[in-house]
Amino acid sequence: MSAVILAYAVAYAVVHVVATHQHAEQGPIITSRWVGLTTVRLSPLVAFAVPLVIATWWGHGALQPVAPAQADGGTPIGGEGSLIDLAGTFLVPLLAVIGTVVLVRYGIRWLLPLLAGQGLILVMAGTRAMIVIACVLTLVGAAVHGVRPSRRQVAVLLVMVSALTALISSTRVAAGREVFHAESGAEERISGLVDGARAIGSSEAQDGIAADLVYRFDGNTFGAQVYTSIRGASPPVGLTTVGNNMVMLVPRVIAPNKVASRSLIQRSEEAYLASHVGLSQHVDWLPTMFGVMVAYFGAVGLFLLAVLLALAMAGAERTLSRALTPARVVALIGLAQCALLYASGPQVFLVTLRSVVALVLVVWAVATVLRRRAEAGRHRQSEPTHPFHTVSG
Repeated sequence: MSAVILAYAVAYAVVHVVATHQHAEQGPIITSRWVGLTTVRLSPLVAFAVPLVIATWWGHGALQPVAPAQADGGTPIGGEGSLIDLAGTFLVPLLAVIGTVVLVRYGIRWLLPLLAGQGLILVMAGTRAMIVIACVLTLVGAAVHGVRPSRRQVAVLLVMVSALTALISSTRVAAGREVFHAESGAEERISGLVDGARAIGSSEAQDGIAADLVYRFDGNTFGAQVYTSIRGASPPVGLTTVGNNMVMLVPRVIAPNKVASRSLIQRSEEAYLASHVGLSQHVDWLPTMFGVMVAYFGAVGLFLLAVLLALAMAGAERTLSRALTPARVVALIGLAQCALLYASGPQVFLVTLRSVVALVLVVWAVATVLRRRAEAGRHRQSEPTHPFHTVSG
């Protein structure tokens, strides 16, 4: 996998080097406060986020992933319902957008309190990746606006994120993973986190933290077993799972029976591949993007797909960076989220991409309405007012 990741990195870098030579500017330069997310109102974002946070705290929102065979109600995250879908899809990017608006509007001095609040909200979901991704996305959004943390802030932030992720691992050892399942409410989660904090210095908790750290940073187990299998008795699966993924992308309001009418291996790409190569369905594997894609057409196909993915991601990033509008900033944050979800595999990548498109369309529509209202207001007033400057993103 290291050679594939290197090929991806080289292709990604080539796009940026070529684009840099073609354009004199290195990216958008902020010359006005009416750019990017600087004029976005916090109140609607907070109003949307609060129900998702409450639902998550009570076990009806964003949940930790579980093994495919352990999924309740036929979904790969342990629950089923509109709030679970909404929170699992939008909570992390929404918190990142809120954090970006706060930092851009009020300054980088609010970075540590802001991200500490984010971490305390997301620790209740019991998923380490949510904490890390929300933190990184907030930093990406701020950096797009030219707002960057100091070295001291970065150091403190690393300690804070490490402590929160270690707390989740310790809680899983001390209170069990079940404390973060769909049926667990806020009281059970808080009690479990307290037990995890008390036990964090124990040898059992330390072993659990170390095991999680090694497993998550390795990420080669699933891909290696899939590759070994397709080199032997099991043939590549082609685009079969991609077709299944596309069916599962259809919103529930359009296809309400898409879960009930399909088997586990049709709903979950991880489950399909585990079944195809003879792996256990009761293990929460870390499939990774390339660990799954190697099953499509083998090693040669994987290299080609990795290069194509790199060209697509880098090209999209360069295109979006040419103008700083609310929709484009949200799209850049969304692309960063897709990249950070490498460990979850193509199915989660596609679901995340769908949510990014939805968020971008909403932001674009709101920005367009506000721009037109501002233009109408300027026509009605004798004195000029500040415009809500935006370019169609």
